[in-house]
Amino acid sequence: LYVTDGAGNALNVGETTGVFTDATYTSTDGTISVNVTNDASFQNGDVILAFTCEMPQTDVTFIVDMSQYGLADGDTVHVNGEFTGWCGDCGNAMSDDDGDGIYSITLQLDQGSYFWKYTVNGWNDQESFSEAIDNCTVNNNGNFDRQVVVGAEALEVSYCWDSCEAAGSCPVPAETYDVTFSVDPSNYNNGEGIADTDQLY
Repeated sequence: LYVTDGAGNALNVGETTGVFTDATYTSTDGTISVNVTNDASFQNGDVILAFTCEMPQTDVTFIVDMSQYGLADGDTVHVNGEFTGWCGDCGNAMSDDDGDGIYSITLQLDQGSYFWKYTVNGWNDQESFSEAIDNCTVNNNGNFDRQVVVGAEALEVSYCWDSCEAAGSCPVPAETYDVTFSVDPSNYNNGEGIADTDQLY
């Protein structure tokens, strides 16, 4: 039994003679050639060959801008979805190598459509949406999650945490200030001021 790939490379080196039961060979170029030979000692019998073709997976890079979140030391950012089994923390932690607050991870996914979202520390915190928004969120049986459609071409999905804005363009929360109002009521009521029964608003 001689099994080769499309370039003629042997896939069953050292396994060309004998009895073959449930032998499995894999070609990386999508082509397998099988040549079966026998001598006079083996004149009949069945040879069953089964071929399966796996769809190639696609690189999908998930990017999330956490610059406005306020992560604490030791916090981890994750991508969770149907492609992870909504596992929480299972090798799906994202990284921020340059410390700019933008995290990323590249996963190899089968082609298809998936619901997903970003989370922190497994499931300690998660994105929360209340409606479907074009090119951002969809209704997932009453929950509103993100959705990615994976085809043959590598793709990149980029968002700010809990937002439809792309990473790097996250809205900055408005700053708030304490404001104290004061008034001198001495000239009120022709200089008589405020009576004990008066109220000032």
